[in-house]
Parts: sequence; C-alpha cells; structure tokens
Amino acid sequence: ETQLALTPAAGEMSNPRALLEELAWPSYSLDQWSMMQGVIWANHPPLPPGWIRVWSRSRDQEYYTRVRDFFATFNPDEVMPD
Repeated sequence: ETQLALTPAAGEMSNPRALLEELAWPSYSLDQWSMMQGVIWANHPPLPPGWIRVWSRSRDQEYYTRVRDFFATFNPDEVMPD
C-alpha cells in the first residue's frame, strides 16, 4: 500500500490536492484512479458503486466519473447509484 507523508490521521479526511502534489501530479488512467481512491480520498464520504473521484488540474478540483460509460461531472448532485 502507498504510504505518503501527508497521510491523514485516523478518521481525518485527506487533502487530495496536497497528496497529488506529493505524488508529482501523476497522470493516471481510469484504472489507476480507481486503485488510488482510498489513498487520495482517504476518509471522504463514499460514492455510490460504479463512481470514482478524479482530480482536474485545469479546474483544480475533484470531479466524479461513472466508470461504466465514462460520464463525468463536477456536480456532486449528478452522482447517482447505477
């Protein structure tokens, strides 16, 4: 498992932007983003099955991707269970 200096204390939400900076802003495939959810977004509220969080460099914020059809949105209200 990936261990980073900015790993949050137990129960604290991670800081995704800071962690991604520590990782030198990697370019991840969708599979790699899926595998890193628990590291980059540690202790964040869970998303419905089939959704992952991704970081937008151009907007400097997270967005949400539905893996089955690659639908992406910045609006958390659009994140619905499959």
